[in-house]
Amino acid sequence: MLNFLGVGAAFNFKYSNNCAYFIDDTDLCLIDCGERIFDKILQKKILHNIRNIYCIVTHLHSDHIGSLEPMMYYIHDTDINLKVFYPKPKRLKQLLILMGIDFDFEIYSDYSIIKNIKIEPVKQKHIFGSYGYFIYSKSQNFFYSGDTCVVNNRAINELKDKKIDYIYHEVTLNKNAKIHTHLTQLENKINFDLRKRVLLMHFSNDETIKQAQKSGFGICSEN
Repeated sequence: MLNFLGVGAAFNFKYSNNCAYFIDDTDLCLIDCGERIFDKILQKKILHNIRNIYCIVTHLHSDHIGSLEPMMYYIHDTDINLKVFYPKPKRLKQLLILMGIDFDFEIYSDYSIIKNIKIEPVKQKHIFGSYGYFIYSKSQNFFYSGDTCVVNNRAINELKDKKIDYIYHEVTLNKNAKIHTHLTQLENKINFDLRKRVLLMHFSNDETIKQAQKSGFGICSEN
């Protein structure tokens, strides 16, 4: 299963920014890097023995990329190799230059250069340039929704067929949050017997967690 540095929505400071990661030998695969995330990476000493960081970006809201710029500066002065991936590389590169990155760098859209991991981005309905990811590795296969207001049918089918082990999906109870997935959407789409393998994240408050658990879904937590 994925590790999490935070499972909160943009304004939920109790649970920090939503960010997942896993480590394969000396490689750190990081999904997003929100405003408060790189501080946690340093505090938890996650970079110990890491040689490569692959940062996979879902979209450009600050609670998902807000500490990417300081991480890039920090890593630039180390022996760690950092590669940042996003399907629209020119867009993210321009933003990081405007943030103040003054050394040469690239944003990658060819995920095949990550060894032993197959990564497939899929467009999501959130803001322009939002993506979820199907990720297949030697330790686990999963779908990671990123921020979205739709439930991916392919992900549900692959979970049923055991082609993926888990779905990690955002959730909200706010019916006015038109660019996020309401709990009732997940309830309507996902059979009860599958819900323990659908792990919810991006919580606005504790009530969201409570209601999701009542509905039989798994819950992501910081670890």
